[in-house]
Amino acid sequence: MHTPHAQALIQHVDGRGTDAARLHLSISAIAAKMRNAGELDEARQLVEQVLANRRRVLGPAHPNTLASITDLAATLSADGDHRTAVALLEDKVALCRRTYGEQHPETLAAHADLESALAEAVSAELDARRPIAWELFRSARLLSDTMRVVQRYRRDENDPARLARLDHVHDLLTQLGRRHEVLVLLLDLRAIPPRLRPVPLAEVLRTASTQVEHHKRVELADVTISGAVDPNLALLFSELLDNATRFSPPHTVVRVTADRDDDGQVVVEIEDAGLGMREEHRQEANDRLRSVRPLHRRSGHGSWNGLHVVSMLAAQHGVEVTLLANAHHGTTARVLVPPQPGGS
Repeated sequence: MHTPHAQALIQHVDGRGTDAARLHLSISAIAAKMRNAGELDEARQLVEQVLANRRRVLGPAHPNTLASITDLAATLSADGDHRTAVALLEDKVALCRRTYGEQHPETLAAHADLESALAEAVSAELDARRPIAWELFRSARLLSDTMRVVQRYRRDENDPARLARLDHVHDLLTQLGRRHEVLVLLLDLRAIPPRLRPVPLAEVLRTASTQVEHHKRVELADVTISGAVDPNLALLFSELLDNATRFSPPHTVVRVTADRDDDGQVVVEIEDAGLGMREEHRQEANDRLRSVRPLHRRSGHGSWNGLHVVSMLAAQHGVEVTLLANAHHGTTARVLVPPQPGGS
């Protein structure tokens, strides 16, 4: 049911006559006034009704029908439903292309409407995430300060028992820092990672190994090949090492090796021994690693979450990750890293 204000506006349109162009302008003006007045439900009902009528009477690609699609998208955006608004305008662009061709004014206008809606959606998303980003920044600074304090205590401590306890606290803080990085990635607060100078592969792998809970089970067997990689890859390797140590027996070792293939790519293999994966599960995991999919909150399997992070990082850095069966009845994660600019 419309509010009195909205009802009066609708009656105003009804009194305008039957001229199609004037009627369309009146309906668009009414919808805009209703949105500005905060009557979003009423505006949506009005525009949806008009759009349905025009699709039935005028056809889906008539200019006035297309204009009503734009009105509905604007109403949805005003109500915060940017995803539906963008999808509606994407369909409109496709319809215009099929009906009018790529360079027709209706198609160009549809593109402009879509670009505007996308910009508005991005702006709204950034506004919504800004408080989260600020809190994550503050927590990262606090974590860094705490790490420096613990490192100072470690340097000044001579008692072996107390030093062991401080080492344990340091390990926990390192793991917490990695979880913080993962959270930033999953929230898409760092869509483009900072470009850093390549560093030796062995250094990146050592950093990754220190970021997992069971780091003492990680053996860096042969990782001294020449060449440098993006240090941001440490998070990808740490996620793979975390999966390998958590899903293999606690008495086994996770072995890391590195080499180069004939194309100059760095090939890193992370090999565990023990639990392994069924063929269908390994195929599903590799499918996930090759494409970044939305992370379903009911995915249930802890390893899927880690593989989702790996797939996001692999896509960002242009690396290829594949899970293979190995001779120890376990799983080997093979990572192919293309030659890095500035590396050797």
